[in-house]
Amino acid sequence: MKHCLKFFPLLCLCLVLTAGCNTGKLKTESVTGIVTYDGQPLADALVSFSPKQAGMGQPSYGRTNDKGEYILQTSHGNPNAGTTPGEYYVTVTKSVASSGPATLELPMGSAPIAPSGPVEQPKSAIPEVYGKADTSPLSATVVKGKNKIDFTLKSNP
Repeated sequence: MKHCLKFFPLLCLCLVLTAGCNTGKLKTESVTGIVTYDGQPLADALVSFSPKQAGMGQPSYGRTNDKGEYILQTSHGNPNAGTTPGEYYVTVTKSVASSGPATLELPMGSAPIAPSGPVEQPKSAIPEVYGKADTSPLSATVVKGKNKIDFTLKSNP
């Protein structure tokens, strides 16, 4: 009996630590929707949710498919698990490749070559107003349960 009592504090510590690990899980709600641009599905766009108040939601994101559909997830949550309830600023970005060469073929073992001129930044395929939280007219409220939140973007916002 004394031998068993010697391990009792260790058992209690393990139970407390195990219980504490479960409290760190995010309780997320499903968030899906469709993004359209001038009436057409917007494919391969990044949809980002940013909490309006610090500590009142989780930053989250999703990428649209060829039908404009997205499924949201947080960076700390399971894939496609949604986000936490709250009020969010919403941004949508989509870049198009520049018209220059995409890659430079180098022989095996060659060191990379620094570009000799300015590096062209990707261009936005939609008005840049949608890509910044302080200028985007988009917002969302995530509630408990399933959330279907669609966004309609226009070339003249």
